[in-house]
Amino acid sequence: MKRWVVVLLAAVMLLGACGDKKVEGETADRFIQDAEQVVTLLNDGDTEGVHGMLDATMKEQLTADQLDEVVGIIKESGEYEQVDKSSVEKKDEYYTTVLVVKYSEQKRVFTITFNEQDEVAGLYIK
Repeated sequence: MKRWVVVLLAAVMLLGACGDKKVEGETADRFIQDAEQVVTLLNDGDTEGVHGMLDATMKEQLTADQLDEVVGIIKESGEYEQVDKSSVEKKDEYYTTVLVVKYSEQKRVFTITFNEQDEVAGLYIK
């Protein structure tokens, strides 16, 4: 009986270890910098610059009009002030960077996923 409990606990710990892994150090710094560049381009209204950073799938799915809508939402947030928090997690071959960005009127949470070629494979703004 004790052996089954130990095996079950080991299985639970292994399953808990699977999934997203927090990334730190130079790799995290690189993806945080890339994400901040996306935010800067969006703050500046440079949708062409953002479009140039997208992977092939995102380029097909995210239109210029949709990027313009995103820029409009960001402008409603007020003037850019700073990045309050940042983190990077890795799952499979993707790195998801979360930035909490403070604007004069409200905060926005940017969730930007990069592939291993540093291309934007996902973009979500809350």
